[in-house]
Amino acid sequence: MKKNILLVLLCAAPLIACASDPQIAAEKTEKEFNVLTDEQLNSIVTHGKNSCDFAKQHESTSKTIVTTRLDKNSIISPAHAKEFSTDRIERTLNGVWRGDVQGDHGEVNVDYFWILDTARSEALVIGQRSGTQTLGGATPLKNAPKISYLMCGHAGYEPGVATPQIHTFTKVSNSIENAAKLLSKATGIEFSDKSTLEEMWNQLVQTDYFDTLQNKGVVAFGGGLFKPLRIDMVPGRTGTPELSLDWDAQYRGGGNTLLEFTKSIPMVGTEQAQFIGTSTALGDFLVASPGNGQMWKVEVVQGGEYNLAFDSVSIGPMQQ
Repeated sequence: MKKNILLVLLCAAPLIACASDPQIAAEKTEKEFNVLTDEQLNSIVTHGKNSCDFAKQHESTSKTIVTTRLDKNSIISPAHAKEFSTDRIERTLNGVWRGDVQGDHGEVNVDYFWILDTARSEALVIGQRSGTQTLGGATPLKNAPKISYLMCGHAGYEPGVATPQIHTFTKVSNSIENAAKLLSKATGIEFSDKSTLEEMWNQLVQTDYFDTLQNKGVVAFGGGLFKPLRIDMVPGRTGTPELSLDWDAQYRGGGNTLLEFTKSIPMVGTEQAQFIGTSTALGDFLVASPGNGQMWKVEVVQGGEYNLAFDSVSIGPMQQ
């Protein structure tokens, strides 16, 4: 039976894994960096169907992922590095995001969305093959920011994945005031408009939502609560401060997914990344990838097996 790979993310949204972390040494001088063209900068901050080509051509034949994946034209130089304020980053992240998936053997129809409340330092993501699209009619914001996760097929991923995927979240609202209605529409459970995301998540758990969803004909499903969100600026390898983004995570799910969820038992772990900022013709972006900051990593420490490093994660264009 074919397993649904897309719901492995949940978080981002948001969940797949990598055996080793191919970070590049930070002690490069300015002259050692390539002078990047506008096209190269744009390719660093956006992901497309060919984004995995270099990694595939240069991957080691060993069972671990090594630095031969690194493209020297994908490293942002000190001249291109930019610092963005945490206030601007929080404004960009806060709101409602509609998710979609490219890859996963062509199976991409999923009810997928992410709600981020930076004021309360919490976020909630839902992904389920329910046959509906909660945000199907939602219009993206003008010049809408996107959070894009690139996963190439490598040996060492846990759970395994052979088909490259891009999980993209597009911002459809700057406000979370309708979060309760949105979640009610997706789950069929009534929530108070005054409830926080954590309170709504707890209500889902208390009503056994994830434990009974498969009985209602939903093929694959999952969700995650992320709290607290930690958003800080830290020293970067270029001399320009970089964004450190991390949170504690709880995941629940079931059905036909690669992740092996256990009923009533959450997976508990952390997600973390370090992003370098840059400005391109497309706008201002944050990037975490080999050679740029530190790769986005997921590590589950309780309730299951799930460890991951995304090939690249980008956020942008940033809002003002």
